[in-house]
Order: sequence, then C-alpha cells, then structure tokens
Amino acid sequence: MATLCGLQSFSTDSMDLAGVTYPFIFTDTGSGVTFQPTVVFFFWGGLPVQTGLLRGNVNFGRAFATSPTNRGYVAGLSVDAVGTTVARRGINNDAVIIQLDPATSLTKGRLDISTFNVDGITLIIDERFVITGMRFNMLGLGGDLADANIQEHLTPDDNCGTDPVDVTGFGFDPVCGLSVQAGRDSFGISTSESRNSLGAFRSVTQQGAWAGSSDGESGTTDVAALSRFSDIALVRLNRSGSVPFRNSFNSLITDGFRFNCIEDDNDLFQILGFLGGSYHIEEFLTRTSVGTIILTPGFEVSGGIIMSCTNPEALTSNDDSVPKKFGQSLGAFSGVGATEQRCMYGHDEDGLGTSQVTNGNRAGSIYMRGDEAAAPVIAESIEVTTIGATTVTLTQSVAAAVAEHCIAILFGTRAAPAPPSGGGGHNDFDGITSHNYWLRKKH
Repeated sequence: MATLCGLQSFSTDSMDLAGVTYPFIFTDTGSGVTFQPTVVFFFWGGLPVQTGLLRGNVNFGRAFATSPTNRGYVAGLSVDAVGTTVARRGINNDAVIIQLDPATSLTKGRLDISTFNVDGITLIIDERFVITGMRFNMLGLGGDLADANIQEHLTPDDNCGTDPVDVTGFGFDPVCGLSVQAGRDSFGISTSESRNSLGAFRSVTQQGAWAGSSDGESGTTDVAALSRFSDIALVRLNRSGSVPFRNSFNSLITDGFRFNCIEDDNDLFQILGFLGGSYHIEEFLTRTSVGTIILTPGFEVSGGIIMSCTNPEALTSNDDSVPKKFGQSLGAFSGVGATEQRCMYGHDEDGLGTSQVTNGNRAGSIYMRGDEAAAPVIAESIEVTTIGATTVTLTQSVAAAVAEHCIAILFGTRAAPAPPSGGGGHNDFDGITSHNYWLRKKH
C-alpha cells in the first residue's frame, strides 16, 4: 500500500462568519483518488496573495491534526515598521489555525477541525478573522500511514546528565516524529518574543530542527535563527542566540520516543508520532547558481516538507545559532505541479531601530528567500521538478551568492495512478484550476 498525499491552499477572504463550515477534499496527486487523511499538517505566514513578497507583518504558524480533538498549533507574530518592536507567540490544543492580535494577547481569528471525512476534512470558523486575506496551506497524509497521534510534552529543567527522557502515550510504536514549540511552558499567548521551532526525527542519523526568535518591546530588533542536522530533535532558541533547551533523538521505543538531554529548561512541545509509511530526513544546501539538487530517499516519495532558517552558516560550522536574522522558509509538496507545492517565507532583520519585517508566499515552489531591500524581491526559489523511483530532483530557478541550509522530510511510497473513471472536476477558488483542488462552503 502507498502513502496518499494531497496539498491544499486557501485564503481567509471568504471566511467572514463564525460558525460557517468549509469542507476540503484531499486528492492524492500520484493516484488521483480522494482519501481521508490520517494527519493534516497546517502552515501559514500572513501574506494574502498566492505568490508575492512584501514588507509587512509576519503572522505565522504550524499545526497538526489527527482528529477533531487531537490537534494543536504554535503561532507567532512580528510587526513591521515600529520603533518599539512588537512580537507575540502562542501554543494550544484547541484549534488548528489562529491569527494573533498585535495590540493584545488575544486572537483575532480562529479555525478548528469540525470533522474528518472519507474524502478530506471540514474546517469551522470559531472566531471571525479580523485581518482577511491571510493564506493557509494544508498537507494531508493517509493510506499506509495507518495512525498518528499528538502528545504534549513539558520538558523537565533538571534532567541533563541523568537518564534519557521518554515521551510515550501514543497508543502505538511510532516510526517517525515531528515536534513544534513556541517557547512557553504552558498553553497560552505571550506578548514578548516571537519564538518557534520545527523538528523531525526517525533515527540517530536522521534528525534535524529549525528554530527562530524575534524580540518584542525593544528599541532595537534583536533576532536569531538556527538550523542543525544529525544531533538535534527538540530545540528552543532565544533572541540573543543562546540555546536554553536542546534534546537529541536517542531511539524509537515502545509507545513513543526516547531523547537525550543536551541543555535543559521547561518548554512545552507538541510531538506528532507516525505509524506506518516510509520516511526519510536529509539536509542540503541551496545552490549559488541555477541548477538541480538531488535528494536520495531510496523510495518513490508521495510528498514532503522542506524547512530552513535561511541562514548559510548553520550547516558548515554547525554553530548553536546565527544571531543575525530571523529567517524562515517552510514549504510542502505532493507533486511537481504549480498547485502541488507551496511555501511561505518570513524575515526579521537584526539590530535596527525600526523593525524591518518581510513575509511572502510562493505557489509552485517549496523554498524561497527574500532580498531585504526597501522593495523586497525573491532572492532564491526552489521547485520540485521530478519525483523518481528513488530520488527527488529539485531545481533552483533563482539563485543567490551564498548557499543556505535546508532540511527535507520526505514521505512515501507514491501510489500508482488509478484507472480512468470517466469523471473529473475542478474549481476556480482563488483563481486556481486543478484536478485536486475543491472547496465547498456550507452555512
């Protein structure tokens, strides 16, 4: 059996009333069949357009959901062009998408899971979005990914130098995991730094994480970012560039994961475990010229996630942090088409008296980085161009002078195309026409 994978993207332009539900159909790109996802990964960055880059607030987040009750998010906000920096961060298990308010510690928009359906999911607006036009992306996984579960894990602050730390309670023996955190030790929203991280792990040699932090309530923007591979699975980064908490992956165990403590502190993580399917995690550098990058999973993948802190030093020096800029590029793909790959980009500039924040989206790409000029332009862009039997070919269509560090999380195995059924359909929501892109609205 194969891993089924489908990608969706939508805007809050049409989401204006609390209580309204929006069903989304997930169609596996490889086979063309619709499916009920085992897990959905959400990510967003704040810019409304499908492709573009502009100077403006970054209102970002990531979330997992395996059912209407087993879900959770982390979110952050950094405000552009203010003399005293404004930043927010939040973590909770009561929704899948939120919009943070730059003026308070409240949310200004909230989406949750209503139902998991035989052909997708239905989202429901719990709170009307005040800032319309925010763009959200969803990667659905199913098929031989038989089960998934999210566990909340509060890391102890005194365990380094003692026994490894076990995270259990998944209800099965997971084979791969993802982690997110927002730099808090409990659920809620903080009105200081904007912190978050995303980690992936399946073995001692295949583990990596991205983290970033941006200061709030400061006269000079103070930011840092980190990207490491092979020795890190759970991490928190402070705006100064210090790493107060870091765990490496130790092993897969019955009902969970085992980690080794490197630095300890109280941090609340949401950890997603997978049962079934094939996984591969590897690092790569972007190119300094236009050309191809070959990933080597060893199987024909159905989709994947690409994350980067858009900093060049992290791979070559393996430093704890790079306190120069808070960059983030996060993309996902389910195929090679323009509607089958999406990425978001956010950037905070360091050491400025007036905050300089940029955000962007790019349809048809899985990685992007901006040139932080007065009128920002896309400085780097990478697309998935070929999914082979054992490799994935990326093409760097826009290159920069310095290579950046990226981590790929690949899912497989790709399903064979289904026989023709004589039917089909499409929609033109947000101006996209695609065989695997539907949106229906119910009141």
